[in-house]
Amino acid sequence: MRALIPILLILLILLPATTAIADSAVQIRRIDESALPAGATTLKAQDCFVGNLTTPAFMVSDRIGGVESYRYSFWAAPDLCNCAEGFTVDAVHMYMKFGVDDVPVSFDVRGVFDQADWDEARGAWVPGAEICSSPVTTVEISGAGMYDIFVEMAGGGCACAAWDYHYAVGFDLLTNFNSSPDLVVNGQPLGGQSWISSGGAWSDLLDGGLPGEICIYANAICCENPTSTRHSTFGAVKSMYR
Repeated sequence: MRALIPILLILLILLPATTAIADSAVQIRRIDESALPAGATTLKAQDCFVGNLTTPAFMVSDRIGGVESYRYSFWAAPDLCNCAEGFTVDAVHMYMKFGVDDVPVSFDVRGVFDQADWDEARGAWVPGAEICSSPVTTVEISGAGMYDIFVEMAGGGCACAAWDYHYAVGFDLLTNFNSSPDLVVNGQPLGGQSWISSGGAWSDLLDGGLPGEICIYANAICCENPTSTRHSTFGAVKSMYR
């Protein structure tokens, strides 16, 4: 199933200075935080948000090539929402910046919510088995600017997930870009949170010298009887929700 969704444009004022990352051709431009909207844009009603909830701070020029997957791993803190038992992911968001040379453009995306697995060698929670995803969605961008791109999950939301577990949320970009848009990150480069894969193993985006973590988040709605309290992995119980 393929859906065409409306996209909300967030207009930004950019500072003129640029800074090159050491040992990289990537250019970094700071976002004027005062130009950002006071509240997050939303596709549907939600009880709260999960994922990277910090303010976008930098744009990494020409970083998104397409046909690749991006994830942000996070701990679902029990006090994040006013939910007694669990939450379901209803929509996934990713910030992207398109320059005048990048538009107009049409591309396919898929929003994904994964469990996260502990990688002892990296000392980090790495994206693991998929919990649920959106239908493949066609996005059309006609004008330059920074966009909060969002897609609804299939079936009205994911299986109920428990708090106090680690998860990953993000986008699969299914189309190659002729002109690469900018990656949007915050100003807090902690490591072990932002991931990219071109079909193989996951790589930490900060290994490329980025100045912050990728701006990806999701709408969360309270639910009951969360899956991960059944003493099994999501991979073992997904069949119950198909």
